[in-house]
Amino acid sequence: MSDKYYPSNLYIDTLKQSTNISTDLRHDIEMNEVDQFLKPLYLVNEYYGTSLTTMNSLSEDYCTSLELGLNVSQEFHTDFEYIFYAQNEPDYRTLNSPLAPILEHSNFQYTNFLGMTHLDYVSGLEGLKLIDHLFKGNALFLITESPIGGNRNSFNQIIGGSSVGITLNRSEGIKVNCIMSKVSHHNGKHDPDAFYSEINSFYDEFSEDIDSEYVLIQSTVPTGGLSFKEKLFVRENERDIDFLSNDSWITFTELLGRGSISGSVTLISTDHQHRVCFCNVGIGGES
Repeated sequence: MSDKYYPSNLYIDTLKQSTNISTDLRHDIEMNEVDQFLKPLYLVNEYYGTSLTTMNSLSEDYCTSLELGLNVSQEFHTDFEYIFYAQNEPDYRTLNSPLAPILEHSNFQYTNFLGMTHLDYVSGLEGLKLIDHLFKGNALFLITESPIGGNRNSFNQIIGGSSVGITLNRSEGIKVNCIMSKVSHHNGKHDPDAFYSEINSFYDEFSEDIDSEYVLIQSTVPTGGLSFKEKLFVRENERDIDFLSNDSWITFTELLGRGSISGSVTLISTDHQHRVCFCNVGIGGES
């Protein structure tokens, strides 16, 4: 295989997910309500330089990253060599690290653990390369996002909180064939047309040696100008929700549920600025 790919020796055994779509977030906070509603947000708010008067109070059904992560992690009862936890968006409970209580309250045993952050919305795919380097037995990759900065993204899509758990091993299951990471010269937020055009070029490069039956891309990416749209699978459930770094995996879970895949599938994630990540997985022995 070409040097442009990272060749993986991972196999996906199980995929589980938990989602939360709470749109009941208020934007009318007065300064005298700060202690009641916003004190937990203060450190994150100061770090990112956001005005306290524009932050959100939280509805009762709003899940923290810890709650979302536990919803998924408690489904697993296997002993793992490694637990990998990825989270990119800050939680409103800024002083509570989700990883420690997840490890304490879940039903599995583990030997090692590692937390990853600052990979933006490509962490769900980029993280696989780090995992492939570090572990030899079996691992759990837990990706959780519970954003606090508003309930819509720059494309006016609702942002959903989510957690996806992926169990990985070295011998059986859905084969992770290869991963390719690219950096665009264009910023997708400042020059979106040029950025999404470059995604086409990246895909052409990626697919030179790989023939995918389906291609999955984040729901935020406009599909009209994509050169590979005839292979696109667009999920039906929550299709207008942006699940950030978990978005492609949530779409993949729906595709798997249909049970009609005979070839390989390519997942694409992007941070909508410069980074784009491609991951090809083989179904039914395809590699």
